[in-house]
Amino acid sequence: MRTVMKILLLSPHIDAEHKTRLINLLQDRGVAVLLSTEASEAWQMLQLHGNSVELAIIHREGPNGVGE
Repeated sequence: MRTVMKILLLSPHIDAEHKTRLINLLQDRGVAVLLSTEASEAWQMLQLHGNSVELAIIHREGPNGVGE
């Protein structure tokens, strides 16, 4: 059985095209991606998957230069 790395990516700047390309690229390399554009959604994902998430990449700056 192959071990899959799981990462959480929080970025308010990911559009649909980038999201699709990024997820496909990482999945091809055996990485499961939890992708969120909102901090509240990312927090819920961590509560559900926290024990299996190995890496979280957080871009805190929102579209107007202000982060949550």
